[in-house]
Amino acid sequence: MNVKQQAKSVSFTVLSFFLVVLLSLISYATAQAVCTMPGAPMVYDPGMSVTSGASYTVNWNPVTGADSYEICEATNISFAGETCATVTAPALSNSYSHTVTATTTYYYRVRSVNTCGSGGWSSTRDMTVSAGSSGGGCTTAPGIPTVSDPGTSVNSGQSYTLAWSATGATGFQICEATNPDFTGALCSTMTGVSAGSANYSHTVTATTTYYYRVTASNSCGISAWSGTQDIVVSAGTGGGGCTTPGVPMLPDPGMSVTSGTGYTVSWNAAPGADSYEICEATCTSFTGETCTTVTGTSNSYNHTETSTTTYYYRVRSINTCGTSGWSSTRDMMVSAGSSGGGGCTAAPGIPTVGDPGTSVNSGQSYTLSWSATGATAYEICEATNPDFTGALCSTMTGVSAGSANYSHTVTATTTYYYRVKASNSCGFSPWSGTQDIVVSAGSGGGGCTAPGAPMVYDPGMSVTSGESYTVNWNPVTGADSYEICEATNTSFAGETCETVTAPALSNSYSHTVTTTTTYYYRVRSVNTCGSGGWSSTRDMTVSAGSSSGGCTTALRPMIYDPGMSVNSGSSYTVSWNGVTDATRYEICESTDRSFAGGICVTVARTSNSYSHTVPVTTSYYYRVRSMNTCGVSGWSMTRDMVVSPAENTVQSEPADDPCAATLSDDLSLHVPHIIFWGLFYWADFRYVPNTLSFELRDAGIVTDEGSYGGCDPTSLSSDYRIHIPKLKYRGVSYWADFEHSHDLLFDLKDAGERLED
Repeated sequence: MNVKQQAKSVSFTVLSFFLVVLLSLISYATAQAVCTMPGAPMVYDPGMSVTSGASYTVNWNPVTGADSYEICEATNISFAGETCATVTAPALSNSYSHTVTATTTYYYRVRSVNTCGSGGWSSTRDMTVSAGSSGGGCTTAPGIPTVSDPGTSVNSGQSYTLAWSATGATGFQICEATNPDFTGALCSTMTGVSAGSANYSHTVTATTTYYYRVTASNSCGISAWSGTQDIVVSAGTGGGGCTTPGVPMLPDPGMSVTSGTGYTVSWNAAPGADSYEICEATCTSFTGETCTTVTGTSNSYNHTETSTTTYYYRVRSINTCGTSGWSSTRDMMVSAGSSGGGGCTAAPGIPTVGDPGTSVNSGQSYTLSWSATGATAYEICEATNPDFTGALCSTMTGVSAGSANYSHTVTATTTYYYRVKASNSCGFSPWSGTQDIVVSAGSGGGGCTAPGAPMVYDPGMSVTSGESYTVNWNPVTGADSYEICEATNTSFAGETCETVTAPALSNSYSHTVTTTTTYYYRVRSVNTCGSGGWSSTRDMTVSAGSSSGGCTTALRPMIYDPGMSVNSGSSYTVSWNGVTDATRYEICESTDRSFAGGICVTVARTSNSYSHTVPVTTSYYYRVRSMNTCGVSGWSMTRDMVVSPAENTVQSEPADDPCAATLSDDLSLHVPHIIFWGLFYWADFRYVPNTLSFELRDAGIVTDEGSYGGCDPTSLSSDYRIHIPKLKYRGVSYWADFEHSHDLLFDLKDAGERLED
């Protein structure tokens, strides 16, 4: 057996070993012994920031077999000069408090301990301790940023603008990603400003959605993430220098007119436009829309209605190269007027608005209530001035009375003003009188502070009717309880809320449905000072399952691991278990973990074979779901297979320079010798696009250690940090440090040129 065959024969064993180490399930060094070291704990996020002198707690999950836990704190992510403490099981937390004169970030990691030794380190968590106010400075972290809608879509190569602002901010972090989870996001920082904007432009060959979110900061801390905004960049026509026109901006045509009254929808002239297409519909999805092409920048409308109807409008510009993206949507309500035959006879009366109170502290919630005779809907406006300039308005329909909860986190005492008007099919009332409330900055005398917003974990994608599932969230410092709300819409209209007393951090649900329904969840923390802000929204789809005829949707299948890797052109099979009541299966393949652009096929068997010829190493991802006449199950878990080009088969023999790792032009990283716990290995890593991460793809035992006797080997430490002392790239020698991120990913943390070479 030659050296290559020997390396190949042990590669599966070594890869399994690496997986075991990186997932912190068991130690290789003690795998042969009866005594077993405990696994690595998972440390929960302690929060984003506290002010100087405030206490906070770092928590982690229990680990089977652990007698105690070692928790270490440092002011740097490499944990140089760390301070460690031992916490005896079953305790699962440690509290800290720091008084600082300059804002400082503290980092934490935990490992479990028993008589056999110590497990691997957990992932790192951090807490920012802000210096607090020192003569006119801030007293609290800034509010959550408000991010404007950048538009619906643009063509490839066109620019667009994202704008944002936040109360009390002196800086922002802006993140852009091609997925709503912001995996692999590109983030940038803007400092010294209370508002900002950024221009973006992407040249794409396939239509791509870009997602954005923003967090604000000041010397007291960091806000929660803003809501997400997105824009679609269309592939466009390209070629020949032809450019499609810009997206027109559509101003508000007004709020309402009565039946038979004419009105005009206008827009700005777009650069490069020869004409415009304006579309009208009675629904926001523009189903059944009526479109007109005009050469001017306006179009007139007149509708005679017997019941109040809202018309929606959007416009796009046109030239010989194509069309722009759609503008934002505007609407006009056409009220029926008096029907004189059993319908309404007059618009509703002026609403009566209740007093929300005199004042509350920053972060506390309060309620505004109202009612009006003959009303079926309301428009509610909030502003920070009595003229309602720049007011934020919302609409509540199908009710004769209503209320809304508000909560504001402010760094300066602010007065909020409110007014309401009512409507029915006959028209609108005048505005109500104005009510106001003062939101005071600071703690409100006595140090009382409302808790921060929790982070809700993803409960999964879907379950079948009648199945139970659980919504979990992280602990929030200072919370006495949590309010979790469920609704069947993203606006949480008609939501149902429950209170969960701390330290509990979850709530379970089960729904029996006759049609597939998506349930949305949000959580906020509560104490005697008030309520924190709402978490981001999570959702769960409940499939209909059993119908009235006894029909039952099949359960989701379990997909088996197809293996780790094959060479280009080799075939392999993806298999799954047979599911009772399933008549066929849909299996999807993609080179994207989120299955963007995936190719799906429907089969009656429980396996499907694949073969790919690739010029560069490529990962293919797979998921499967079962189907029958009642519907489809949820998706299985995801499996993957790495297909490597045959000519790039790893060589375990030393290269021309046996002491050097090599980075190829396609950023494939080959390390010929890694020392770990006294043994030598070789390893191959693949670059993850748009990140600073490399993914472990293959490894093996070095069978000729004597060839590296004079080398300074690459080292893998017990906390999974890699130091490469010599890395060759395009003829230049470098050194590089990597840190384990998660799964099989390692992040590049530092690098530099080897001047002695």
